[in-house]
Amino acid sequence: MGWCPQGQTARFTPGLGCGRDVGSGSDRAFSRLIGSGLVAGVSKVTNRCRNLGAFPTVQTCNNPRPKEQDMKKILALMVVAALFAAACGADKTDVDASGDTGMTTITGELTYLQRIALIPGGTATIEVSDLSLQDVAAPVVGEITIDLDDQQIPIPFEIAVDTADLPPNGEFSLRAIIRDAEGQLNWTTDTIIPIDLAQPRMDVGQLTLVQVDPAGDEATGLAGEWNVIAIDGVTIIEGSVPTLNFGADGTLGGNASCNSFSTTYNADEDALTIDSEIAATLMACDPATSEQEAAFFAVLNEIAANDGATLTIAENALLITTTSGARISATR
Repeated sequence: MGWCPQGQTARFTPGLGCGRDVGSGSDRAFSRLIGSGLVAGVSKVTNRCRNLGAFPTVQTCNNPRPKEQDMKKILALMVVAALFAAACGADKTDVDASGDTGMTTITGELTYLQRIALIPGGTATIEVSDLSLQDVAAPVVGEITIDLDDQQIPIPFEIAVDTADLPPNGEFSLRAIIRDAEGQLNWTTDTIIPIDLAQPRMDVGQLTLVQVDPAGDEATGLAGEWNVIAIDGVTIIEGSVPTLNFGADGTLGGNASCNSFSTTYNADEDALTIDSEIAATLMACDPATSEQEAAFFAVLNEIAANDGATLTIAENALLITTTSGARISATR
């Protein structure tokens, strides 16, 4: 539609409006805006020309030219409407782009270095645990079990975790194990694998599992003295020799870095529990060694106070992991 002085003959040009008066200034701007369709839906535009058709034609325009004040009001309304529409579109884009579906999908593969075939009938279990809770067993927030019929490594997996009710700043980790057809633990991850559940998707890559001693030999494999090489991933201070000596009779003793300690333990498959009473000498130690010893006892006390820890024995390596993710690494 277009406008022109009343009683004048106007030639309609598609996209421009009345052909008589589109030469400059607000007349040209108004005509182009009408032709472009930007004012579609503005219902209170008064004194409009009637529709002059979809093709060039000659008509007599009977509507008077709008006043300059009306023109400014109409242009202002069009600008506000355009800005509002643009803002709404931007908000929708931001929401759609966030991809917050309340789920995190984790993918990866399980493998190991030894050239040993998996016996059919076993299972692979992948679980995600919440390590942010203190003094309680880390709850499992996501888990899948894969039946290993004729499958061999690498074993691909995909696990979906519902994050709707999880703490936004929580600390989460992934663990994977492989059991044989009898349910005995054969392979396990031996490190903490952090998981970021703030992301909609996460690929952890290829996870290398370590072999666990054959079923029924856990206690025998554990028995003896182990030299601690790291506590919570921190390498032992040079010159200090923390030890863990697991007796076949259920006694546990050793050196905590400076002081000696003793208690009792129980090992059942891949689980370790420690007596709540841990006796220790009270020698004075240098500050760095005292700090390391405190970290050592913190792990033992957590095992004693809670539901124990997970044992991983791979050849001459030992890993003890508590329910909160604290760990002691040792070798023979």
